[in-house]
Amino acid sequence: MEIVKGEAQFKKALQLIGAARTVYFDTETTGLKPFKGDRLCGVGVGISLDQCWYFPFRHEGEFYEGGNFSIEELKELITVLGKVPVLVGFNMKFDLEILYQDGYWPVEEQQLVDVIIMSRLCVPEPHPLGGLKLETMEERFLGPGEGAYNGKLVDWLKAHKLWKSKKEAYYHQAPIEVLGLYCCKDVLGTMRLKRVLQQEIADTEQVKVWQTEVYTTKVWFEMEVRGTHTDRQYCEEAIAKVDVRAEEIEKELFTLVGKPFNINSSDQITLALNGVGIYSPVKTDGGKKGVKKQSWGKEALAAMGGDAAHPAIKLIREFKSWGTLKGTYLEVFRDAGEALHCTFKPWGAVTGRISCTDPNLQNVPRVARGTAEQGDAVMQHQGLLTSLVGEEVATRFTVVDVSYDVGEWDEQDGKMVAARRALIPRSGYELLVFDYKQMEMLVFLCYTGNKALLKRVEEGYLRGEPIDFHDIVAEEVWGGLDSPEFKAFRQLAKGLNFGLIFGMGDKSLAVVLKTTVERTAEYRQQYFDRMPGSREFIDRVSQTAESRGYVSNFF
Repeated sequence: MEIVKGEAQFKKALQLIGAARTVYFDTETTGLKPFKGDRLCGVGVGISLDQCWYFPFRHEGEFYEGGNFSIEELKELITVLGKVPVLVGFNMKFDLEILYQDGYWPVEEQQLVDVIIMSRLCVPEPHPLGGLKLETMEERFLGPGEGAYNGKLVDWLKAHKLWKSKKEAYYHQAPIEVLGLYCCKDVLGTMRLKRVLQQEIADTEQVKVWQTEVYTTKVWFEMEVRGTHTDRQYCEEAIAKVDVRAEEIEKELFTLVGKPFNINSSDQITLALNGVGIYSPVKTDGGKKGVKKQSWGKEALAAMGGDAAHPAIKLIREFKSWGTLKGTYLEVFRDAGEALHCTFKPWGAVTGRISCTDPNLQNVPRVARGTAEQGDAVMQHQGLLTSLVGEEVATRFTVVDVSYDVGEWDEQDGKMVAARRALIPRSGYELLVFDYKQMEMLVFLCYTGNKALLKRVEEGYLRGEPIDFHDIVAEEVWGGLDSPEFKAFRQLAKGLNFGLIFGMGDKSLAVVLKTTVERTAEYRQQYFDRMPGSREFIDRVSQTAESRGYVSNFF
């Protein structure tokens, strides 16, 4: 491990790196947000266990005594890194995006190998102790104490007041010798870890999966760099509408319970609703102090009934939904800057599904929210209010919330608000929607071996009339397309279809279905009784996982 000093050593190291087929690297930075101004301060690069260098570029602070190379020399190094045949890192998309700020872009034929994805393929636990961090994987696969150097650096930073938290640490102000040694150990740890994990992947017959992940790493990187554009003016207008509706809900709710309170405080909700005889059937786990309290989260509110619930419960649900729309989506989209750069994580779920964070663009609600002042829902709500507060007071509150599916969006309806509407194409481009159309459901159907339904689906595709699997389940389990309740049956089928194949228990499923745990158990039983092969497949997967420790698919 060498700290590169002087032009001669820089040129020699650069020559060796450029001649290598596989290069390992890691970056040290001024922070964790490359698209919000954080930049690289140094790069560790290795080509073998005895050839690893640290290149300092932007070190500063009271411990800096000189030694940074110029930004022009940084660009030389980045050019070389962009051309090597195989570039390897750990959680490397972050490092690549840091390098991108100074000009990195991979040549078309360059392979990007992320060892954190290899770790996920070899770690079966959904949430391994310590997470999938490099030092945790080193301890697990290389031996006890192999990742201890990370803790030593953190201790040094804390002792010199350069560490407040993981998100507020000033690595770039550490001495070049201290940070450089740490960075090189990260590089060498990644190198050794890859060799061990590569063998593990071969032994568990996951080579094809890994090769696919190598290909897609570059795709995820390019997607994150390009980002998603947002309509910030629309976000401002939508936030104003949300604020108006939230204020209306507060007034109505406070009238119902007889006093104002903080709807975002569980303790204050408890006092207010208990005062009018409403109690949550769900309790918290008690936390560190072991004191269980009434819960007013999604699970609890769902357990207290759907449309027939007490108006106060419905209003709290609606207030929270509007708050999520505003805080989780509209405000984040508004504040994104030129583009929204989220993080796609191929290692984020043990099932192999991609997860997305900062923000989660995979979970932007497809439904739009709005209000109505006439119709059956308004009449039902007015009836409940009148029975509780009298007709004179009830007539002050004639607005109810309405949800619209994505296909019902009306740009001209000033009362509608949708998070998806805020996502827009860049100038000169259009957004296209590609949908596998219930692919998970069709794969599930194949595994159940339900020949009658498989034939029905196949014949539909041959006729050019793709079958809606949720329609099929609704019809098979609860009633035909001509039933006046079919729309509700389809929503029920959809919730059960996804909930069951992704392993939801009755409590979680009750939240999705917006009903009680008891009713959810009944729906589950009806589903299994009338969908041959479904229970057997799910049981078979569970039993195999318990007895063998893993399951594999057709591929």
